[in-house]
Amino acid sequence: MSDNKLPIVEQMLAAIEVALKQFGEYTYLDKGPGEVMDVDMYVEVVGKMSPDEVADSLIRLAETSQYGAALASAILMDLQHWDELFENEEVAELL
Repeated sequence: MSDNKLPIVEQMLAAIEVALKQFGEYTYLDKGPGEVMDVDMYVEVVGKMSPDEVADSLIRLAETSQYGAALASAILMDLQHWDELFENEEVAELL
C-alpha cells in the first residue's frame, strides 16, 4: 500500500480493478461505476466519516485515474446533502 493513500481509497481502487476486469473500461465509464459495482456500500462507509475525511478520501481517489474520478463523482452525487463537503473547492470540482 502506498503511503499517500488511505485504506478506504485502496479498497475502492481494488474494487475498480475488479469491475474493470469483469465489465470492461467502456461499460465502467459509459454506464458509470454504479452500474458495475456497489457504490452504495462506499457511500455508506464514507457517510460515517467526517466531512474532512470524506473530502480527503474522494480527492485522493479522483487523483488516481479517470476511473477513480468516476467513482469519486458517483459517491459524491449521493452525498450532496453534505453542505460542508461542497465548501471545499476541490471536492466541488469532482462533479
